Order: sequence, then C-alpha cells, then structure tokens
Amino acid sequence: MSKKNNHTLISASVFVILMIATFVIIAKNSDFHNLKTALLNSNPVYIIAALLCMGLCVLCEGEAVRVICGSLGCGISRRRAFVYACNDYYFSAITPSATGGQPAMAYYMSKDGIPFHKSSIALLLTLTAYMSVLLILGLMAVVWHMDLIAGNILMSVLTVVGILLSGVVITMSIAAMFKGRLVERFALWAIALGARLNIIKNTVGRKRALHRHMEEYRLSAEYIKQHPLVTFKVFGLCVIQRIFMLAITYFVYRALGLRGKSFLDIMALQAILMLTVTTLPIPGAVGVSEGMFFVIFAGTFPSELMTPAVLLTRGINFYFSIAVAGIITMINHIVLIRRDKKDTA
Repeated sequence: MSKKNNHTLISASVFVILMIATFVIIAKNSDFHNLKTALLNSNPVYIIAALLCMGLCVLCEGEAVRVICGSLGCGISRRRAFVYACNDYYFSAITPSATGGQPAMAYYMSKDGIPFHKSSIALLLTLTAYMSVLLILGLMAVVWHMDLIAGNILMSVLTVVGILLSGVVITMSIAAMFKGRLVERFALWAIALGARLNIIKNTVGRKRALHRHMEEYRLSAEYIKQHPLVTFKVFGLCVIQRIFMLAITYFVYRALGLRGKSFLDIMALQAILMLTVTTLPIPGAVGVSEGMFFVIFAGTFPSELMTPAVLLTRGINFYFSIAVAGIITMINHIVLIRRDKKDTA
C-alpha cells in the first residue's frame, strides 16, 4: 500500500473513532425520551429546506469549477461538476484540515481528460475564493456578536486562531500568485534551513514540489488577469454557497418550533462556528464542531433542544452529506475502473 493510501486510511480511521466517541459522549448526556420526542415532532418542511440548502451548497461548488473549466476550453456538464464537488466534499471531510479534497478532485478530473495544469487553476481559485468568503463572513459575524465572543475565553481563543490561520492561508495563496518569486525564494530558504536542522531530508524532492506548486500559482494569477469577470462570478458562487450552508442551522431552528432569532442572527453564529473549526487539523472537525455548537448556541436553543439541534444540524450539513457524497464517489470510482479496463481490453 502506498504512503498516500496509508495516510488516507489513517485519517479515515481517526475520523471514525472521533465520530463514535462524539456520539457516545452526546448519548451519555442526553435524555433519549426528550430527544426522540423533539426529533419526531420536528417540522418536516424545514428539514427538507435544510436538506435542499445542503444540496445547493454542493451544486454551487460544482458550478464554480464548471465555469472555470469552461473558460479554459474544458467544458464539463453540471452532472460531472456535481460529482467532482462530491469527491471534494467526501475526501475533505475525512482528512485533517480538509487537505484531501482537492487532490482527489484533481485526480478524478484527470481521469476525465482534464489536464492537471487546468484543473489546478480551477481548484486553486475555488479554494482561495472559499477561504476568502469564509473569513469575510466570519469577521462580519464576529463584529455582529462581539459581546458573545468576548464573554467566553475558549470561543475568543478559537476565533482569533481561526482568523489568523485563515488570514495566513489566504495571504500566502495571493502572494504566491502575484509575488511568486519572493515567495519561492523564502520557501527555498526555509527548505535549506530545515535541511541544516535535519528536519527536512529529501530536499531535492521538496524543491521539485515547490517549483511545481509555484507554477500552478503563476498560471492562476495569469488566469485571474485574463478572466476577471469569471473570477468575480466564482467569488459570487462561493458567497451563495456559504449562505446556503449557514442557512441550514436556521431551518433546523425553525424545524424545532423555535422563533425569536432572526435569520441573520443564526447565520452569524454558524459563521463564527465554521471560522473557529475549519482550519483545525482534525478530520471533519468531528467532536470540536459539536462541542462548539453547544457553546456558541447556548443562548439560542433551549437546553432540552440543544442535543436535537446539534444532531439535526451536523447530521444534515456533515454526516448525512458525506454519506451521500461517499456513495457517489464510490460509484464514480467503480465506473472509472470499469471504463479503464474496457479501454485496455
């Protein structure tokens, strides 16, 4: 088994262990009778609305990739774009800091004949736009609920860490695109320093990987300059995608028969939650997301409805979604294997 497959297997195993531990902890602290009653009495119309939001969220990501690929002369159908988005969502969920999604997406795109240098542009732009939107909405939400964050040390620390890490990722991505030589010189210096300290062993391999990645960023910068309107459209799609994702919690809130909090209030709280956990090196942020939900939404959901709210929200925007995305990914993978066998026969 290759090192890459080993890493994927380890990440998936950690993901399963964390998921089981999370559900065990929630179960130990829950009243099953109240939980069953709340779930059975939830409004199905709002649950369906939440599920539709999740589906539209994945569709928006696929549409962003489709738009970029189309402008590069690699036209793909919306169905294929949706499958690529499912590939990304599934592998992002089971790997730390969502690092496995884009390489998997690039692999499946290459199997459909999309050159790597073109798929890398699409993936880099969508990732940068996604992280930028997440940070912008997160900062707006922090300002909206500053009193809530200031009153909780844990939330304050995680929010600051989330803002800093997201800011660093976005800054480095943009710098690599438009100030590539400067970033490359700094990276080469870091590799040399790591070699002297015996932290980095294979310096030749690291330098090759660096040059390859810098070329991808250079091509992305050229694309942005040549296709500003498409870039703006992709950014807009990422904004819509985030709104659909954030709206899920509001529909869960209404499904449980609650009123009083506005759509913007709920959306802002969910944006803070996502900002605090997205960059953590934990597969799917499993456990942390559920724990932070209890902290952030403590004043929104009554205590007796908090567990149903967590299960419904995370069930829709994560567990159910990755199950569906995983099934679609598996079917797509089997189809590709059979197609390859048929082509080589």
